[in-house]
Parts: sequence; C-alpha cells; structure tokens
Amino acid sequence: MENLFERTTIVNAAPVGALATSGGTAINTIQHYYTGFAPEMLHRPIETVLEQFRKGNKDVAKGQLKILRDMGGQDPKVLPALDVVSIFLNLLDVDETAKVRQQLTTFLAQQPVTETPSLLTDLCTSALLRVACREVDAEAARVVWNSLKSPGPHTKETFLALIATVDELEDVRSRGLLLTAGELRGAVEGAIRLGNYEIAGAAAKGLLEVDEGTTTRFLALSAKAGLAESEFKNKHFWSITASLHDDLMLMAKETSELLLLEPLPDSRLPQLAAKLFVYLRGGSEDLAEACRKKIDLIQAVHPECASLLRFQHQKDCSGFSEFGQKIVKAETDEAFRNQYINNLICESSLSMDDAIFLKHHAAPEVLKNWLGGGGRCIEKDELAKDLITLHLLIRSLDPIKDITGRRELRSHCQEFFTRHGQDLARLNADPILEIAGQLNALDLPLEAARFLEPLLPNGDYWPSPIFRCYLDSLVRAEKNATLAAVLVKIPDRFWNRWLWQLKARLEFFLANYAEAESSLQKGAAFGITPQLAVGLIDVMKKLGNESGIPGVLSQVPDTALALGDQYSQRLIVEMFKNGLEDRATSFVLECFIAGPDLSAVAITDIFNTLFYRDEPLRLGVFSGEAVVKGVRYSDGKSILTKLILAPEQARGQYFVSSSSPLGERLLKVTVGETFKEGIVSYKLEESLPAIVAAYQISLHIRDAMNEGTDCFHMFHAPENPHDLLQQLLEISSTNRNQRREILEHESLPLMFKGHMLRKGNPVDAALSVLSDSEAKRHPMPDYASEEDYQAVVIDVYGVIYLAITGLTTG
Repeated sequence: MENLFERTTIVNAAPVGALATSGGTAINTIQHYYTGFAPEMLHRPIETVLEQFRKGNKDVAKGQLKILRDMGGQDPKVLPALDVVSIFLNLLDVDETAKVRQQLTTFLAQQPVTETPSLLTDLCTSALLRVACREVDAEAARVVWNSLKSPGPHTKETFLALIATVDELEDVRSRGLLLTAGELRGAVEGAIRLGNYEIAGAAAKGLLEVDEGTTTRFLALSAKAGLAESEFKNKHFWSITASLHDDLMLMAKETSELLLLEPLPDSRLPQLAAKLFVYLRGGSEDLAEACRKKIDLIQAVHPECASLLRFQHQKDCSGFSEFGQKIVKAETDEAFRNQYINNLICESSLSMDDAIFLKHHAAPEVLKNWLGGGGRCIEKDELAKDLITLHLLIRSLDPIKDITGRRELRSHCQEFFTRHGQDLARLNADPILEIAGQLNALDLPLEAARFLEPLLPNGDYWPSPIFRCYLDSLVRAEKNATLAAVLVKIPDRFWNRWLWQLKARLEFFLANYAEAESSLQKGAAFGITPQLAVGLIDVMKKLGNESGIPGVLSQVPDTALALGDQYSQRLIVEMFKNGLEDRATSFVLECFIAGPDLSAVAITDIFNTLFYRDEPLRLGVFSGEAVVKGVRYSDGKSILTKLILAPEQARGQYFVSSSSPLGERLLKVTVGETFKEGIVSYKLEESLPAIVAAYQISLHIRDAMNEGTDCFHMFHAPENPHDLLQQLLEISSTNRNQRREILEHESLPLMFKGHMLRKGNPVDAALSVLSDSEAKRHPMPDYASEEDYQAVVIDVYGVIYLAITGLTTG
C-alpha cells in the first residue's frame, strides 16, 4: 500500500508541515493527482496521523488530516473515516460531535459483521465510544461496548482507557504478553484515570518493551509519579526517605528531558513538571532549567510554579500574592520595611500574615518590646497561633546576652510540646527548620531536636535541611549515642564531606583516633577545607604522626583560606610551626596589605598564639614583589611604624611608597641616621622584617578600634627593667583579686567557679578550686544517709576530691 504522505511530499517537493498550511497550488496539485480514491487507501495514512497524535505531534497530525480532507473531497465513503480522526484529535465542537455521532452510528450499521473488523470499522467504533463518554457517561459507552462481538485493537484501547474498571484492568494485566501495544497503552491510561498506579506501572513497563517512544515514556513517567505521590502524600519533601528521594530525582531528570522535546510528547507534561518542581523545591537543577526554558507552558498550567521560577531566575516577584510581594520588597527597601514595622508595632493584635512579616524583618529588641507590651497574634487555629507566638519569642532573644530569656524560652517550648506534641508531625517543615536553627543558636539543642524528630522518616535518611539541622542539634547536645545510631542509617551514596566530619568528630570523642583519621580522609576526597584540615592535624597529633602535618597543610590552597576564619588562623599557626613559614608570612602580609583594619585582630591572634611556644619563632620571607621592608621612624612628634611598599600597593596611612621621596630616603639611610625631607626631620629608629612591622601595626589598630568588647589590651613596656617588673606585678595582682572574688563567692556553684578559672580544662579546674585554701567550701552529698547504694557515678570534681582527700585508698 502506498504511503499517501510520502507521495504528496514527492509531488510537491515540500514537507508535510508546509503542505498543511501552503494552500493554493500545492493543495490543487494533490486534489488533481488524487481525484477520488478508495477508503481502503486511507488505512495507512490514518495510522500515520494517529501515530503522530500519540507522539504529541498534534500540529503535524492536524496538517496531515487537512491534506486527507482536501484529497477526499465530499466522498460519503471517506468522510466517516476522516471524522473519526477529527474526534481523536479533539477538533470538533459540541454541535459537530452530535452530528458525527449519528454519522458513525449509520456507518457502523452499514458494515458487514466479520470476525476481524476493518480498520475503519474499528476506528469508528472506537470513536463512538469516545463520543459516548464525552456526551453522556461511561455507562452509555459500556452499552456500546457490550454490544460488540469482536472489537478491534483501537476499540479495545479506548475501552481500557476510558471505560474499564479496576477489576477489568487487573484482568487485562494478568494476560501479560498476550496484550498488544494499543491495549497496554489503554491499560496505562485507564489505570491513571482510576488512580491505580500499580497497574499503570506494570502496564507501562510492558509497553516500554514494545514501544520506547516519547509518548510511552511520558505514560510510564506518569505512572511512576502516581506511585511516588502515594508514598509521600501529605509529607514534606524534606521528610521523605532516601529511596524515594532518589526515585524523584530520576523522575525529575526524565521529566526535564521530555519537557525540552519539540513537540511535547503529551499536553499533560508541563503540569507534571510544574508539580514536581514545586514539590522538590527546586532541588533538581535539570528540571528547574527545563521549566525556565518552557516558562510559557508552565505559566498556562501552573502560575504559582511560573512565579517561583521567575523569582529564582530574575528576582521578579510580580506573580506572588500581595503578602509575598511585601516580604520580598522589605528585603531591599529599608524605608518601606521600617515604616511597615512601625505601623505594625502600634497594634496590639496582628493577623497571621502581619505577625509573620514582623518575625521576618523586625529587630530582636523591637520584637521584645512589642511582646512585652502585650502584643499577640489573632488566629483561629490554636496550633498555628501558638507556633508563631513561640517563633516571635525566639526571634526576640539575643543568643549571647539573654541568658534569663533562654531559660524562660525553654519553659515556653515545654508548654508547646505539652499542648501540641501529638500534632508536631503535621507542621510545615519550613518554619520548623527556622525555629530549630534559632534554638540551636540559643544553645537549646534538645528543644530543637524535639521539634525536628516527628518530621524525619523512620531510617533511610538523606541529608535534607531538616536532617542536617537535627544532626547539628545532636552534636550540640552531645547526644553521641543517638548520633552514632542515626549515622549508620544514612545510605553510602549520600555521604559527603560534612557527614564524614561528623563521623570523625564522634570517633575522636570516643578516642578512636585511627577511625577518625579514616573518616576525615574520606571527607577530604570531596575537597579539603580549613576545618577538615584542622581535624586531620588534631588526629595526627593524637596518633603521634606529626610528620604528616606539612602534607595536610600543602593540600589546602590559599584560595580556601580566610584570615577571619578561626580554622584558617589555626592552619597559619601550624604553617609557622611546621616549616612553611614562607607561605604563612606571604599570606598574612597579602591580607594585611589588602585590608589592615580588617585583618588586625586575626594577625594579632595568630602571633599571640605563636608567642606561647617554647621554641623560637621562625619568620618567613615574603614571596611577592609588593613589600620592600618594614620601618620604625620618628618625625619629630611621634614614632611611626610602617611598611614600605611598591607604589601601586601603597594606599593608606600604614604604608609608604617606595618611590616617594620619604620612601627612597628611608631605604637608603642606616638605623639611627637622621635626615631632612622638606621641612621635617626624620630619624630611622629601626629596620624591621615586613611581617614584624605588620604585627606591630596590627597591635595599634586593634587597640585603637577596641570599643570595650575586646578582651585585648596593649601596654607599653618601660625601658627600666625594674619598672617593667612592677608593672607585671600590678597586672597579676589584679588577676589575683578577681580570682579571690570568684573563689570566695558563696552563691557560685563549684563547677561554675572551675569553669571561670580554668575554662576548657576540667581536671585542672577541679584541682585548682578544691585545693585552694581561699575557696569557699561547699557541702558534699551524703549518699549513705539516704540509701545503701551499690555504685555511684561521679564526675571529674568527685574524682579529684576523692584523690585529694585520700578516700580512694579507704
């Protein structure tokens, strides 16, 4: 049988899509070439039209159908078949459908009864079922189905897709290999219609074995989506298991691939992509990128998703609700934010939206005053009202200053758990994550973990934001046994640098130093960081493998170091200690030149730490070309310490340009020599290594910038050694007075005193407090007076006490 569409393309030397819209000469040529033809000749081109339709190429299918109509003219033998195709393509309006239904009935009544219906009879019967479902209901269509003695494949597909019950679909599935591709396709569609995704998935699997087309891939994807949705129903994305997370990520990848195809495999695909994107919270970059490229299609079916995409990509919040736009505007518009907050705090009662705005943008002090003045949120849902009230209270506290407030907050949390403990699992994960993170910052990790636990899956964890926060809570609360039990439930494929560091920290605590080193090495495979490198160095020292420290330091690039980071500072100290002083010196000087005021505190901390060593400090040589030297000179009024730099680097009051008249003279004269430059007389007091000059300048900067919160203080040593000794005695006398006040304080608990005097060393603290004659004696518990204990668990203070008193020897 000839392929009509291939032949028309040859005749007109133009693609089918062009023929469908060219009109005029092309159509006339086709009509002239095919003036009348038998209906049997339509079989193959109709199958081609339907195949294009199934693939989602609807425009191509419509163009091909137009060609067939133009060729067929008004032939009454041909029109029913073409009308059938129109029904499949959903091209007819209500009036036309009613007319076609009558034509189909008449046409079928005229067809002879055969064991195997012809293609046109099969298509007409299938179309009649579709019309019956559309016009009346499935029962009317079932009447038509029941009247058929030998339905064809298209009719069977339509029945399964639009009419069949779950039991009938189950019966079809049990036949397995005996099903045609059309029946499998119909079974998938029918199962999706009925929400039975197990049948849909099984049928889709069989369909993929005989047809791997994009339409089949979409149907299989829809079945997977339905199964996944039944698993995570009413669960936040962060609360699902690792296995389901993997399935969704694979679905997102396949969805993104299908969404980018031209034309779309199915008109339902944008809706599926949008829903998946929203549920995954943008977690799949492939899907996000595909949705951005098809933003118009997404907008048509899911405006909320389109708004999120535009905001993520372009910071365009025009699609948000009025409240959402206010939240976003307040992020950047300070005047609007302050005015809106001022308006809100004038009210004693706020709606939920306004309370959320205040929680997002008001300063802690503002929130504290508003709550203290009787401010409250009005909301019918008691759970929601109590949650936002608690959140406002949390946001009103300062993590460092509000010690009393933290104690009250713990009580408020317990009240919340008492009232709503059974409802925690249905809370939205977003505000809970925010609350838990702030509770951790306020040193209330147990309360944070209590909020998070109901939202976690029962094992099979993946590092979602709430799970990471939960692990952080366990670490802060020192719940090491729970932490160990949780870590083993994370599949290997999700382990990353952060998790390996947690594992190493746990092993280090248990004194399993070899295991800790192994964990850190596995974490380093994801890229070494200053924090991880510090961990490796500490473990190596415990293992007595200090010779490996330079190797660790060499793995950390300078680009990963930041002078304001405590771990980077520690690494720089280790560089000075382990023969990498040139690199350390160069890095410190580069940071100092880039920002003296910003780096002064870090530089003084680094060198003050190094000065506590017994070994002499080795200074390195700067590897760059910008630094010439450091100098200390007088100008007749004061003594100045500065760095002499290359002209392009010498910017600011702490530097002198090497090409300036003063810089040139300072480089030429010897120490102690006086010279005159302009009207000022100068004297070079000392020539310094550049790094020493940077340290001395940093000392002055830090001392000058101290607004009272920095424990640092710089004092100048007198030239007379006797005066220096007297000055040191006065400083130590002040410390002794403070120590005596602490030891003699009656209300301070024993452990508090030890912590204040020897922070970070409980054994030394216990020895210091318990053996000092000036310390106020605290009563010890008399265990034997209450009960005859078989064993008593004591802390380090109890151990030291027993050792000092000799009670351990009987």
